[in-house]
Amino acid sequence: MRESCTSGSERGKPRKGLTYLPISLINISAVLDLEAVIISGGLGNSIGRLFSEKWSEMLAVHVPYPPRLVFSELENQEGVLGAIHVALEAVYREPLKI
Repeated sequence: MRESCTSGSERGKPRKGLTYLPISLINISAVLDLEAVIISGGLGNSIGRLFSEKWSEMLAVHVPYPPRLVFSELENQEGVLGAIHVALEAVYREPLKI
């Protein structure tokens, strides 16, 4: 699988997403000083696990205090659970006006 992910073009160059993602992680981590980055969804379940070691090495080289890369265990339910959380916060933040 790793070979098919990195052979994105006829010349054998990596696909753009595999290059841009770690660069984005480096930039975001440098600015926000994150403790951890949670990778989820299709990325986390397939490609992320294959490249996590390389991405961690890249972060260690470019960020003074690199975040840990953590893979979600919520089985692609992050969006739904996040929406429920936001809705509950909105309900309990202000009393219901009838």
